[in-house]
Amino acid sequence: MPGIYRYIPLALLLLASLSHAQEVSHELPGWQEGERIRAYWSPPVALFDALKEAGFNTIIQRLETAVTPAQRATGSLHPSYTFEAVEADVRASSRRAKELGLRYFHCLDPGAAGAIAQAGFADNPRRYQNGKLPCPLDDVYWDRVITQRFLAVIDLLSGDEYRLDGLIIDPEMYTFSGAFLSIPCYCDHCAAEFGATHPALNKITEAPIDERAPWLATKEARDDYETWQQTTVRQRVAAMREAIHARQPDLQLGFLIFRDRPWFKALAQGLATPEKPVLICPEGTYSGAYNDDYLAYQAGLSDKVGAPFFYCPGIWVGYDNSGELPTEFMKAVPGNVYHRSIRSAGYWVYASTRWGGTPEKAQPFTALFRTLNDELDSYQQSGGTYESALTAQALPLERPGNLHELLLEARDWKAVEDVPPTVPRSPDHLGLRGQHQVVFQAKRGDEVTVQLQHFQLGSYASAGRVIVYNPTMEVIAEATCGVNQRIELPLTAPADGPYVVLASAGSGVPNAFSVKVEGAPWVLYGEQVTFNKRGGRVYFWVGADQESVTVTLSGGGKERASFALSRPDGTTALTADAVTRAENHTLPTDGAAGIWSLKVHNIDDDGYFRVHGVNRYALSPEHVISNG
Repeated sequence: MPGIYRYIPLALLLLASLSHAQEVSHELPGWQEGERIRAYWSPPVALFDALKEAGFNTIIQRLETAVTPAQRATGSLHPSYTFEAVEADVRASSRRAKELGLRYFHCLDPGAAGAIAQAGFADNPRRYQNGKLPCPLDDVYWDRVITQRFLAVIDLLSGDEYRLDGLIIDPEMYTFSGAFLSIPCYCDHCAAEFGATHPALNKITEAPIDERAPWLATKEARDDYETWQQTTVRQRVAAMREAIHARQPDLQLGFLIFRDRPWFKALAQGLATPEKPVLICPEGTYSGAYNDDYLAYQAGLSDKVGAPFFYCPGIWVGYDNSGELPTEFMKAVPGNVYHRSIRSAGYWVYASTRWGGTPEKAQPFTALFRTLNDELDSYQQSGGTYESALTAQALPLERPGNLHELLLEARDWKAVEDVPPTVPRSPDHLGLRGQHQVVFQAKRGDEVTVQLQHFQLGSYASAGRVIVYNPTMEVIAEATCGVNQRIELPLTAPADGPYVVLASAGSGVPNAFSVKVEGAPWVLYGEQVTFNKRGGRVYFWVGADQESVTVTLSGGGKERASFALSRPDGTTALTADAVTRAENHTLPTDGAAGIWSLKVHNIDDDGYFRVHGVNRYALSPEHVISNG
């Protein structure tokens, strides 16, 4: 887009974000006028002084306190780390924060430690879908693991020498493979409670758990069930909020992460009041970008939350895998975060372990944020009229911004167990355009090989790239693939869990590639897949409760592509030949749950597709991931 016109999308989105900002307050109660949050997540106390000198004003400290006084005396998080020791660290953190004039937010996780999670289950059979996760409506778990622990923190820090400004929930349940609580839940307790409050639907308890959703659908009551669950969770959370504010009325409440799911909305709505909006600190902003995508995310957030809230985006800054500073990335951080912060409640920095726990090791980063925070000081002192010399910059092609959430989500992915012989088969080659992510699962010690084949389709002699991230987001392999070359990256998996491969045929050029993983089940991840001339077939899962499948099919504008969509029994659901422009097709499933496939062929140059609601595509039916 030439000249000034390339800035129009950014400007329009900025206007949209500012209009939404009228609904999302940036002025936190009790803070100096115009001051933004400048928070660092869970640093050692030894780093507090350096953070203060760098201009940070808030500590978000996650330390897992005991559930009950009895557990404090007998329980343990680790053989060498007792609850008593943790609580001493809580006091030391809060005390030092007050001495330095830093605000102190205490963060708790409902499932970070096994001892805490199990305390919520003691003499308490309620489970999500009758499985291992807590039921999202479980008032016992809510009270023991969240409410009572927050009240215990208030008691721990009740002396004049301590500071406590807010309480934050970190929803990642690490003990349960990083899962999140989810709505709807059809466990026996939820079904019984719903039936008791909806007498006309009380026979829901007679249906097996996996048939309760379809049973509600026959009664046209699935929306009623989900609404009831959202209302119930909101009531549980509101009761917690009221108990906390009965002790300390001025505490700011909030949570990390936000996903457009009913449970997160209910959490926000239960924590928020018109007078005290909830503080939401999303991790989806970790990439540090300030561009059209970021502004679209910010602009749309207020419609999704459905409650008064403060928006405080997060950023992750760390060393690369070799231990070197991400120099180019760091150049973009001050300008991007500055322009984010003046249009939000501020920012928070996730604590990369590679920063180091001493002021000396952290100096490159604290110097970086000193520059940023000086500019935010000038903006605040001017009353919002200051024009900074810091400018927003494009990020270098580094780690994908969604990597953290993707690895969390992929921990629980399971391949389907039974593949009907009727599912169409095809060679497992795939020709791709642009950049794609591949996710594979491996056990520690597994021998895995990532393959990349480059194809030059035009005049651009740009090499391909492949980068492999382990379950803790470190780069464990990377390579450049020459034009029309093929490379293999053999690796030994260092740990159990999901791995992400970022593969491309070069930056912004119309070349192509194929990618494959040997030795591990793998899928393509992304809402849209773009093919080159080779085409291919992909497989995806359609659930029993899904009434229709919607696909977007397209050629490359001047280029044509053909598509064939197949049901699990091998019959053809749709054919579309010589497609050029994007066209949508919505087809009834007619109860055909299971593995569907889409073949893309007869491509002039490139073509793409999107199956709405699907972001995981396998090249082999045995690797399809069920969403059930």
